[in-house]
Amino acid sequence: MSTGTRLTLSQADALAAKIVAELAPACERIEIAGSVRRRKPTVGDLEILAIPRWGTRPSLDLFAPPEPVDLLDARVAELVHQGMLAPHPECPANGARYKRLWLPDPGLQLDLFLVRPPAEWAVLWLIRTGPADFSRDVVTRLLPRGMHCTDGRIWRMNETVPCPDERAVLALAGLPWIEPEERK
Repeated sequence: MSTGTRLTLSQADALAAKIVAELAPACERIEIAGSVRRRKPTVGDLEILAIPRWGTRPSLDLFAPPEPVDLLDARVAELVHQGMLAPHPECPANGARYKRLWLPDPGLQLDLFLVRPPAEWAVLWLIRTGPADFSRDVVTRLLPRGMHCTDGRIWRMNETVPCPDERAVLALAGLPWIEPEERK
């Protein structure tokens, strides 16, 4: 929903930190991405990248093993029930890798990107930090080097190229380290 709501960076920082704190117990890792990470003076939405934590619950079948539970999905559902989050009013998404939510107060979109195997954290963190043109440029630079980016991984032929951090992703694209706030 495009309401034109924009927050100052300090407001967005505080709101993003609050959301991260609410979701962190249900995550293996969680970080702020997007324009907040790039330190833009005003912010029109929040983007967060997370690796969900898994738990178990007893099976209804006495002889079956416990059932796996995505703790992050459960926590998001709790926050929706409490009114802190809501489904996006125009274009909700609640997939395994992406959730488009709404922050009723202040009326702002929240994009929650989930890193699930076989995706790699560093690749998705770089892409989701953006901006979009920068991310497209990095991915496009892989092509003449015999690589491509699919499913949150970098591939050379039929093999995944490990990317332990963003520096490795940029190096594969032939770029030096670029601070998030300098990515254009």
